[in-house]
Amino acid sequence: MARSAHREAVGSFEQALSALPPLLETRDRREQAIDLRLALRNALLPLGSFERGLNYLCEAEPLAEALDDAHRLGRISAQMAGTFHMLGDPDHALASGQRALALATELGDVALQVMAEASLGEAYHAQGDYPRVIDVLRRNVACLESERHRARFGP
Repeated sequence: MARSAHREAVGSFEQALSALPPLLETRDRREQAIDLRLALRNALLPLGSFERGLNYLCEAEPLAEALDDAHRLGRISAQMAGTFHMLGDPDHALASGQRALALATELGDVALQVMAEASLGEAYHAQGDYPRVIDVLRRNVACLESERHRARFGP
């Protein structure tokens, strides 16, 4: 995927997902299943397969909830927000983005906060709520005005 071979990445991730043994349900296996679904969504994104990516996120969400894994749940929510935005569904994008931001705040996870607020900015923009767009994106810029300005925050 890092070399823009997205179709090949999708095939590899799907093969890895199917190789996870269902009878050996450990926390590690469930975490791998979530992470593979997150990676699949990211590989499907440049291919324009938004619905398919959303399906993987919807599969990952209850797995993260069952593990009580707030970090993974936050990543799923942030990616859902972006996917709903691309699908033209700002209401669901907003709800997912707000959930991601709440989790990011609770965890003190700056990377997740940046992803969540970027998605929220898109959702508010789609709704025409420009004052909120400005507020959310100003917070993001302020967050990045430290040594973090060169960091990567997800896709």
